[in-house]
Amino acid sequence: MVEQKMAAHIAQRFFITGMNDEDLGEKVILIVEGKESDVQQAFTALDKYEIPKEVYFINSFEETHTKKVDKRSTLERLFRK
Repeated sequence: MVEQKMAAHIAQRFFITGMNDEDLGEKVILIVEGKESDVQQAFTALDKYEIPKEVYFINSFEETHTKKVDKRSTLERLFRK
């Protein structure tokens, strides 16, 4: 539902997911494909508790063999150290 609200405001592919957080237990984050851009305008369509706590940009999403976004692999690549 949150992704649907934001879709009209973000041109790039993106997804919302949860991430472990020491204070919150879990926090909502936004992952956007492509170059950094201003996505703050998309937050105006959201309720207070729907707004992502952090935004990350990645050059390209990982995809499954059926060309769907592979969220798990994308997150692993993004946070690989």
